[in-house]
Amino acid sequence: MAAAVFLPVTAATVVPLLALAGLGLGIFVPANNTVIMRSTADSSASLLGGLVNMARGIGTTLGIALMALALHLGDLGHPGHGYAEAAQARPAFIVLAVVSAAAAAIALASRAQPRGQAAQEADPSGA
Repeated sequence: MAAAVFLPVTAATVVPLLALAGLGLGIFVPANNTVIMRSTADSSASLLGGLVNMARGIGTTLGIALMALALHLGDLGHPGHGYAEAAQARPAFIVLAVVSAAAAAIALASRAQPRGQAAQEADPSGA
């Protein structure tokens, strides 16, 4: 999506970028869910599954709200033109790129914890 910041905002550029994003999500989400669900004991799998679905729903809701806000803020400089103008869509794509980069940085920072440490915290006896 960062490419949408630099490319002209037209249907010819946005549709392929959205298709690429959809392909990426289709590859990432099942693998991510598998890793998450394998990281817990069978007795807490239902709780973790519910948390994963809740996080996905919150992320979807906040993402839609954030993009609508960015499109609205882009409209402030060009009143009366609606949301279809490229000048209004560019700030929305910039916001999307910044938020995506921040989410990636948070995800990478959370992976810095050694694997064995999480298991030891869950079971202090070391068994």
